Amino acid sequence: MSETTVVRFPCSSCGKLLQGDPHVVGSLCRCPKCSAVTKVTLAGEQTSAPPADQEPVPVKLGLRNIGEFQTTVSRQDAGRMSHTFLGGMLTLLVVIVCAVLGINFSRKS
Repeated sequence: MSETTVVRFPCSSCGKLLQGDPHVVGSLCRCPKCSAVTKVTLAGEQTSAPPADQEPVPVKLGLRNIGEFQTTVSRQDAGRMSHTFLGGMLTLLVVIVCAVLGINFSRKS
């Protein structure tokens, strides 16, 4: 009977102990707990700094008088959040302009 070898390594962001097959050593994997990208290393091997797009960026959400929420996300996720916000604002602007100009896109005749 053969024994399966497993490589155990900590997540570079949250410290959760992850495991994988030995053939994945040196590759990148995503932590299931915090979603950070971590390089798979052997025990005792030093890990390098995370990629530039994975550096934590502080994000503050909320309204001053009602409540606020502050967290950190990766630079890549912060970019995605800003693009989603800007896309939503552009959509809202188009809807307002169409309403002001009386443009109706319904297919009713």
